[in-house]
Amino acid sequence: MYERAKTRKLSNAIVGYFFRHHITNVDVRIRMDDDKTDITVEGYTEHSIEGIEGLCERTYNTRRVEFEDTYDELLGIRDSDDEMELIGYLVDEAHVYFGNNKLAFNVVRYRRQGFDPAPHGKL
Repeated sequence: MYERAKTRKLSNAIVGYFFRHHITNVDVRIRMDDDKTDITVEGYTEHSIEGIEGLCERTYNTRRVEFEDTYDELLGIRDSDDEMELIGYLVDEAHVYFGNNKLAFNVVRYRRQGFDPAPHGKL
């Protein structure tokens, strides 16, 4: 699946997670370039989501490029927090920031030569 479609599914899963946890005033920023895709979702909340830091920690070193299409197909099938666990298999980094009643969740996918089907310069 092309990088744009993966990015759409990832951002939809994160936004859905925010909505399920009653986070309001949600903003999405997506940056795509030749070597990586960076997605940040921010929103207003009085409290951070319990367990979100652990979710970020579990994403490190869990990306499985060879199974991406399988995990990608599972995103969007059900509207639950289980989708956030799947994200760890599709991203290289995840970060969470909470302060001044704003929660931000950021994920980064690095392009893998030989695995990403989009030709150079085309996303």
